[in-house]
Amino acid sequence: MVTPEESSSEKCGTKRTDRRKAEKESTGKNFRGHEDPYIRYEDETGIYYLVAGTVKITGINEIELGAPKISVDAGEKLTEKAEERSTSAGTWKVAVPEIMLGEASEDGEPVSDINVASTANVSYAADGKKLDVSAEEIEQKAKAEMHLTAETDLKLEDATWSTSLKKIMERLAALDGDQSDKK
Repeated sequence: MVTPEESSSEKCGTKRTDRRKAEKESTGKNFRGHEDPYIRYEDETGIYYLVAGTVKITGINEIELGAPKISVDAGEKLTEKAEERSTSAGTWKVAVPEIMLGEASEDGEPVSDINVASTANVSYAADGKKLDVSAEEIEQKAKAEMHLTAETDLKLEDATWSTSLKKIMERLAALDGDQSDKK
């Protein structure tokens, strides 16, 4: 097995001055506060280590990663850029405090419209929390029926009026006495 010191000097071609070597021996780290670059394979664990300040992998046609489990840990930032992205999973879980769609990309290019399309059912659930939808204009269409349901009261508000479905129905019932729609 190649040690990090052997591999960093032999495989990566780095040369240390006596000062750097003394720093490494006293702190276990190089003059930048990081381990020296190295490549190492451990027979016992089957782990292949590649340690360097920056690692760039470029595939002319394709890069393929395959394993039962792949973990990516970016302590500060993870950036992805692609013409098209496809994801296929039995379940896709995202755990983040905030997701922003439609923000300008890192290079300042504005993003185009965002379309969510599905040939199956789409559900939005905010169990025990609040679901806010805010836009300059919101349009909803249903090819058949549209149902709006609230367990307590359905509020309706615009620039002129603020009321509830309950108040509207009570006033209509007071006019003609018809309460046939009441639960």
